[in-house]
Amino acid sequence: MILEDIDDLVEAKPFVPFTINTADGLAVEVQHPKWILVSPTERSMHVVNQTGKFKIIATNLITSIEAGHPSELPEQCQRN
Repeated sequence: MILEDIDDLVEAKPFVPFTINTADGLAVEVQHPKWILVSPTERSMHVVNQTGKFKIIATNLITSIEAGHPSELPEQCQRN
C-alpha cells in the first residue's frame, strides 16, 4: 500500500526528501518528516513547505512516490 511506503519514507533515518505524485499531475515535495500529516481516516494528507504553505492531497489520487532529488544524489547517479 502506498501509505505504508510513505510512512517508511517519513520514518527513515536519515530522512531523504521525497515527492508525492498524483493522478491530476500534482507533484508535492516532502522536505522534512514533520511537515507531513496523514489524517486518521487515511483519506487525505497535509504537506507543508518551508514557507508554511500547504497542500491537501486526497490519498486515493496518489499515483507514485519519488525518493530523493537529483541534486542530493551522488554524482554517478544523476541523470544528464
